[in-house]
Amino acid sequence: MATILVIEENADFRASLIDWLTLKNFSVLWATDGVAGLRLVEQRQPDLVLCNLKLHKIDGLNVLRAIRYNPLTSQTPVLLIGSSNPYELYEQSQQLQPNGYLEIAKIWSQLVYAIKTCLS
Repeated sequence: MATILVIEENADFRASLIDWLTLKNFSVLWATDGVAGLRLVEQRQPDLVLCNLKLHKIDGLNVLRAIRYNPLTSQTPVLLIGSSNPYELYEQSQQLQPNGYLEIAKIWSQLVYAIKTCLS
């Protein structure tokens, strides 16, 4: 069973993601901010990270950067989640090679394919 780490501050959206992933038979870890998320990435080494771009303390772009620059976690697949399509953040994130970008408004139709692609 693959383990997915969800890094999301919004409690309702985070709960929805956790419930959906659990129903799809994934083991789920979660963090409410980027600092806690990075700690879990290093400690638990999940198979995939779902991370919102808009986080306090450390935003999703810097979470991605920290994951990519850490030799222990650099190969961990990361899917970024954004509220619409923040073009500038999307462009910056591409330099760090995320494994995908999901818009919150379309996440439920995109998530299955994105996860399968990352874990295959």
